[in-house]
Parts: sequence; C-alpha cells; structure tokens
Amino acid sequence: MACDFDITKENIYDYIIEDTPGADEAIKALSGICSQRADSQWIIAHGELPDNRQLNISSLGYFTIPKLYGLMEGDADISALDEIGALRVLGQDNLQADGSNVLIGYVDTGIDYLNDVFKDRLGNTRIQAIWDQTDRTETDVANTYAHFGRVYEKDEIDRAIEADNNGENPYSYVAQRDTSGHGTLMASISAGSYTDGYVGVAPGAELLVVKLKQSKQYLRDFFLIKDDVPAFEESDIMLALRFLEDYA
Repeated sequence: MACDFDITKENIYDYIIEDTPGADEAIKALSGICSQRADSQWIIAHGELPDNRQLNISSLGYFTIPKLYGLMEGDADISALDEIGALRVLGQDNLQADGSNVLIGYVDTGIDYLNDVFKDRLGNTRIQAIWDQTDRTETDVANTYAHFGRVYEKDEIDRAIEADNNGENPYSYVAQRDTSGHGTLMASISAGSYTDGYVGVAPGAELLVVKLKQSKQYLRDFFLIKDDVPAFEESDIMLALRFLEDYA
C-alpha cells in the first residue's frame, strides 16, 4: 500500500517486515499502515503504534524494530591511499584503473557537491544524483524513488554549481548540505578528483549519494541514544540501498 501521509513524522513508527507468504496482503489489510519494498525479502511499513501495544522485541519481534547505526569513530587517514598502492596504480596509464565508467554509491551524511574534488575537468559535477532524506520539499521527483525526501539530479547540481560560480546562492537550487563532513570525507578518499595535489582512489568514477535522515526520537529513547549522537535507522539505510540499485 502506497504511503499517502508524511512517514517522517515522529508519531509514525517504522517496521521491518519479512516478506513471508501473505505478509504483503496482511499489511494492506491494516488501516493507517503504508509500506514500501526494500528488496525481494524485506518490506518497510509505516504507521502509528496502537495505544494497546508497546514498542518491544517480545511483542514485535527482533527484526521488526529498526536498529540504529552511527558514524565511524576517529579520523580517516588519507595516507592510506599510498599504503594500499592506489597512487601507484593511478600512475600506470596502461591499466586505466581510475574508476572511469564506474558508479560508486554512498550512504552517509551527504556530500559537499560544491567541492572541486567532485567535479570533472570542465567544472561539471561527477555526481549523478543525491537523495536527501532530510529534505521536506514536496515534489514529483521525490516520489520517483522513495516516499520521502528529495532527489536532486545531475542537471540540477550543475545549475547549483553555476550559480555558485556567478556569486548566487547554490542552495536555492540544491538545498542538500553535508553539515557533518563525514560523507564528504569518505567520498573524497574513494573518488576525489585531481585537485591541488590531492587525488582519491577512483578519480574517474561517478557518484550516487544518499544523505540519511537522523533517526526518530522514539528509537533513540528505545536504544538509549543521546540526542547529540548521530544515529541512523536501519530501515532508512535499507531504502537507501534500494535507491542506489534502482537508480543505477
């Protein structure tokens, strides 16, 4: 059943349902519940938790409650590029191992699309699309791949870059920002272009990005996660992976 309400609201609970025989029909028979498929095995359902039912594993099952995931601790070390031999491989032109004709997917805190390490030699973006799960803009583009957020595609990102070059506000075109910097760092290490003496592992690759939304408060409370700690829902990550597969 398609979602015709805002599933990002705090009073809407998210459930991970295994697609066993009859599961899809059972979900459709429930009022106030909508669902979307994560893959051939799992369904993500959304709806209010009934007043007579508590959020606990014994009543809902282990897999049903989305688990929470955080960011990698510590600073990433770009010196690892040399240690794994990436720079030596890039120096061998006959290998053509720069990532050309490769699309790399990222599920993280977003990306600084204005950074030169994500542009080609002409100054155009190498990012094919960004799904910003945090964007509340209502648009048909958002519904192409998911029931929430906003998908920004390559031509929109290029317009934002052009606006920035002309002294205009790029975020009026593409509002997505990586306020953490974690996603930008991960993407620059793996796919950064040649810029000011820096290069990533696959500078010729194109990028497909998902900016995850923060988890809902009820899950933070359930797992005792502090408010200032980044935490992301398993269900959102599953949908992000589906987006990468569908878009690619």
